[in-house]
Amino acid sequence: VDVQTGAVKAMWSYPTFDPNCVATHDDRMAGDVLEFLNEAPGNPLLTNAYQERYMPGSTFKVVTTAAALDAGVLSLASTFAEESEFTPPQTNDPIQNYNNKVCGGDLTEVFRRSCNTPFARTSLDMGPQRMVEASRRFGIGEKIPFDLPRAASSSFGDVDYFEQNLPLLAIGGFGQGNTQMVPLHMALIAASVANQGVMMRPYVIDSTYDHDGRLMKRTSPSIWKQTMKPETATIMSGLMQEVVR
Repeated sequence: VDVQTGAVKAMWSYPTFDPNCVATHDDRMAGDVLEFLNEAPGNPLLTNAYQERYMPGSTFKVVTTAAALDAGVLSLASTFAEESEFTPPQTNDPIQNYNNKVCGGDLTEVFRRSCNTPFARTSLDMGPQRMVEASRRFGIGEKIPFDLPRAASSSFGDVDYFEQNLPLLAIGGFGQGNTQMVPLHMALIAASVANQGVMMRPYVIDSTYDHDGRLMKRTSPSIWKQTMKPETATIMSGLMQEVVR
């Protein structure tokens, strides 16, 4: 994704299929192929990059961290206990870090190592109201405004649901539970970090011409969401670079 314009420079869907087997004058063959593809695992007939939802896992920590930085719940000075697990309210089932490893320290350290327990705690500190409001600032719950047909929408949950299910709010903070994200949407969220918190509308059609080659329409980049404050985006960029390092 071009972070400043929203132009989708490359997109790939897996599993894929050979359209030549469907684009045939043999109706029976085409019908058999479509029947097979409709029953195949992974929904190959959908463009999974923007028409399907998946559990985002730790990539969602970008959303939780940015939301908490914006709200003043977190700062780079925030610290977390060294622990391997944490038991949220309303349950006796603890949340564990990956491979039950002990993890803690300041925000840079827990983000770099992708600990689970600090982001579960942060999601609970934010509470249902602020977490849901933050998710909506990222466009979660809305259909992606894409110029290809039938784009899906990501989902997080609503306030009433999380108030009755605080453990799911906790694990939702690190992208598990009922959190479901469209892959293109996650790419746009990362792009918004690089674009000072501005999420652009995604598009693939740069321009349209008539049969004589005359320009009919050119796409003008436009803003979809302001996902976070510019100063938060600067902090998030540094944290994400630490993950790569």
